[in-house]
Amino acid sequence: MAALLTFYVQTWDEYHTHTLTLGVISGPVEGLLTLCAVYAFTAYIGGGSFWQRSMLQSIGVPHYAIIPNSVYELPWNEWYMWYGGIILVFNTIQRCIFQLCNPLLLNLTNF
Repeated sequence: MAALLTFYVQTWDEYHTHTLTLGVISGPVEGLLTLCAVYAFTAYIGGGSFWQRSMLQSIGVPHYAIIPNSVYELPWNEWYMWYGGIILVFNTIQRCIFQLCNPLLLNLTNF
């Protein structure tokens, strides 16, 4: 779902402006490639239960005192949602700056 958010926003904007303008990181390309990588990784690992494990612990990062427990225990699926949200915000801000805050894009906050 996270990878599809930027795809949805860019498709919605293209529908109303009749122009498909992609950001530095585009939802239709990078978002879908990320989603394909997630599906392939899940198939390679052997199941969806992997996504419930702590990501930092899974990749071997020691629990340093500067890392809060809530961050260290964050599972893969929640890191993935953060990734999608950050990319969505980055694309929206970047697009708003380069398009001088298109009124249709600003109406997205109504959803």
